[in-house]
Amino acid sequence: MVQVFQNQRLLRSYDNELVATYEEQQTLIGTYIDIPELLTIDQKPFRMDANDEFYLLILLHSECEFCARDRALWQLMYEEAAIRNVQVIGVTTETDAEVVQSYMAENDLPFPVVMDPGSALFSTLEAHVTPTKVLLSKEGQILNTWQGWTTQ
Repeated sequence: MVQVFQNQRLLRSYDNELVATYEEQQTLIGTYIDIPELLTIDQKPFRMDANDEFYLLILLHSECEFCARDRALWQLMYEEAAIRNVQVIGVTTETDAEVVQSYMAENDLPFPVVMDPGSALFSTLEAHVTPTKVLLSKEGQILNTWQGWTTQ
């Protein structure tokens, strides 16, 4: 079992004994990416707002227990982002629009959640866990990443 907590990966055996801990390498910071096609809940292509200077992508999954713990932080991040010209976008690999829409409604998410069919964006960002948060410039440069549940 792999558990990620604030960019540190904890490797645990099946009996929950801690096997190893090491810091997650952030080799993508500073690189530029092309955003693959993302879809809205109604299966239309999603376009990022060209007026925003930055994008905060929150890679999530509706059944992720660490996403549930991280949601209070997402609200704070969204409020701060609004005054800093940062567009917050949730991204999921889930393909069932009803599940995604229910998740958004049940959790009162203030930002859009779009779907990443085929996990193309997750792969590009080397996001192997949820939640993962990625700050991008409007040019597509990765400015920072945070993997796993964050407590700050």
